[in-house]
Amino acid sequence: MKYQKLINQLLRGYNGIDSLFYVNLILIILCIVLNIFINNFFLSLIQLLLIILIVFRIFSKNISARQKENRLFENIIRTPKKKIKLYWNIIKNYNHALYKKCPYCKQMIKLPLKKGKHDVICPTCKKKFTVKCNRNEKLKVEVVNDRV
Repeated sequence: MKYQKLINQLLRGYNGIDSLFYVNLILIILCIVLNIFINNFFLSLIQLLLIILIVFRIFSKNISARQKENRLFENIIRTPKKKIKLYWNIIKNYNHALYKKCPYCKQMIKLPLKKGKHDVICPTCKKKFTVKCNRNEKLKVEVVNDRV
C-alpha cells in the first residue's frame, strides 16, 4: 500500500498507471516468453515498441487524451469480459443452478435446480414463461446481470 502511494506521488501531473497499462504489460511479458523460445527479430521489435508505448502513456502530461484512450479500451473489453464471467459462473454453478434467458427481454436468470417443468416470472419484465429442468433442487428466481 505504501508503494502505491509513493508511485502516485511521483506520477502526480502525469497519466500514470491504468488498465491499458496492465494489458500492455501482459503483452510485453508474453512477447518476452515467446522470444525466449522463438528468438525472432520482429518479436523483439514489438516488445520494444510496447515498452516505448507504456513509458509514453505513463509519463504523458496530456491526461485527458490518455483517459479517453483508456475509456475506449474499457468499453471495448466490457462485453467480452461480462460474457466470460457469465460462462465461468455457469460452469462453476452447474450442480447448483440452471441459467436460462427470458424469451421476452433476453435477461439471463439464475434458477436453482428443481426437476420438471416450472412457470417462472422474470424479475426484469415481469412476464411468465416455462422452464424445463432435468436436474433436482428447489426453485428460486435471481437476476444474473443486465442484458449481456
